[in-house]
Amino acid sequence: SKRVPFLVDANYNHDKNGSDTEDKLLMDLSTFLVDTPFVRGCPQTTSTSDLRASIWEYYVEYHALMECPSVLMLVYEDFIGDEEVRKDNIRRLGNFMGVFDDDGVGNNNNNTDNNEELIDRIASMSTKPYMANHMSKFDEPYERAATLNRAADISQLAPGAKVALKTHTQTYNDRAVHFLEEQWRESMGVLGYKDYDSFCVAIRKRNEKLFGY
Repeated sequence: SKRVPFLVDANYNHDKNGSDTEDKLLMDLSTFLVDTPFVRGCPQTTSTSDLRASIWEYYVEYHALMECPSVLMLVYEDFIGDEEVRKDNIRRLGNFMGVFDDDGVGNNNNNTDNNEELIDRIASMSTKPYMANHMSKFDEPYERAATLNRAADISQLAPGAKVALKTHTQTYNDRAVHFLEEQWRESMGVLGYKDYDSFCVAIRKRNEKLFGY
């Protein structure tokens, strides 16, 4: 079977009468955080070559690039909340990559309409309902990894329901809370960030300073 801890059991969402019920989670959130390498990382040892950086190591690298104008940082939560905020961030990304028509943003011409139409299209195609209806589009990394033999455990990338439309209410247990707080304090607290929210605020201010948006 596929060992993919962030998937739900797609065969469990119907009761004996055929009515929809809550999906069965394959792993609780606290176990996923503390006991799998997806968040905490996996250091390379003499007995394994499965090196994986922790999420906090990535955060530290982002901090090191705060003054680098060739790198754009965006906050994930800004893409999943308010629609206008999502469009603003799509616009930022497009401006940074230079994918819009010349002089098309902020000017009263046809290019502006073309750019806004493209932004609207991207915004609609990056919603969870749209992605859930086009699930096969997200299986490509599995095919590529299988061809190139890039993953030690290819089952982790197996095709499956990677977009969850239902909200699965979960809480962290004491062990997970302690783990998260300790990891943040040791990696990001020493850099002056009280918590994740303060890091996000710093990223948004940094973008305004470097790029004017």
